[in-house]
Amino acid sequence: MVVAEALSYGLPVICLDNDGPGEFICSESGISVPLGEYKQTTKLLGNALHTLYHDKPLYQKMSEGAIKRFEAIFDWNKRGEKLNDIYQSLQQKTL
Repeated sequence: MVVAEALSYGLPVICLDNDGPGEFICSESGISVPLGEYKQTTKLLGNALHTLYHDKPLYQKMSEGAIKRFEAIFDWNKRGEKLNDIYQSLQQKTL
């Protein structure tokens, strides 16, 4: 839930592009780095940190995108709607 919490505070996320955190990040809310060889991966993570630290307009844009991303997929109302859809589909299958 660290990714969701960061997004909710408007913090762009830098993570590995993998199952888990990488699934929740889009180009408007953070930077996903492909997993590869250790040295290459750490270099890409460092580059992402450097970019966000030095490019203030990009950071601001991603900060706004982070909040929008949180509201789109993690907000309790959205989660409730998704759960309701799942329950409704299960109920229809049992009828």
